[in-house]
Amino acid sequence: MAPTVIGRIDAAARVRPNAITADRYTPYQCQAADNLPVVHIVAWSVSDCPNVEPMLELLRDATAGRHDVRIESCVADVSQPMPAGFSGSPTALIDGENRSGAAAISEPACTATLPSLAEVTGWIR
Repeated sequence: MAPTVIGRIDAAARVRPNAITADRYTPYQCQAADNLPVVHIVAWSVSDCPNVEPMLELLRDATAGRHDVRIESCVADVSQPMPAGFSGSPTALIDGENRSGAAAISEPACTATLPSLAEVTGWIR
C-alpha cells in the first residue's frame, strides 16, 4: 500500500484559495491501523512552484511500501511568515522538522535543485 497523498489544502475559508498561513496550520493526528504513530510529512510550497510535483514523487518513492507514512502538500500564503523550517519551495517537513540541513529562510522562494532519492530516504528513516 502506497502512502496517502492528501493533496493541497483548500483553505479558502481561513485565508484565500490554495493558501494557508503557517501559524494557522495544525497537522492532523494520524495513527496506523495497529495504533502505532504515523510519520507525517508536509511538503510546503509557494504557489506555482514547478518543483512541488517532483518533490512529492520523491517522497512517494522514498516511502514506497511503508504503511506508517502520510504525505500532505500545503501551499503557503506568501503574505504571511513562512512555516518554521521552511528552506525554499518545496520544503519537506517530517513530523514538523526540516531534516535536510538547509538553512531556514523567511522569504518565499522556489529552490533551484531537488534532493536525491537517497537524501530523501535518509530523512525519513
